[in-house]
Amino acid sequence: MQPSTSSSGGVIVISIVAILIYRSYFQRSALNSAQDIRDVRKNINDSDAAKNAGANNSTSPGPVPEPKPIEPPGKPIKPPVVPPVEPNPTI
Repeated sequence: MQPSTSSSGGVIVISIVAILIYRSYFQRSALNSAQDIRDVRKNINDSDAAKNAGANNSTSPGPVPEPKPIEPPGKPIKPPVVPPVEPNPTI
């Protein structure tokens, strides 16, 4: 059984139209991967330098307080009280 040519033709037409629409977009963009890599590395280095500049501060923020335990809402649930079981003397 051969695939239908009408569905294959539709896919081809849609693909060609998409290529024609987006062709101008790709022609306008100037992709320069070397420059992009330099920009990313520069931004990372600038970010690290800013973090290190703040780390050389002479004042210390002090100790960090311990977090408070989370309590469930409402009253605490108490376990049920079970009376002790006495042996049956009639056996």
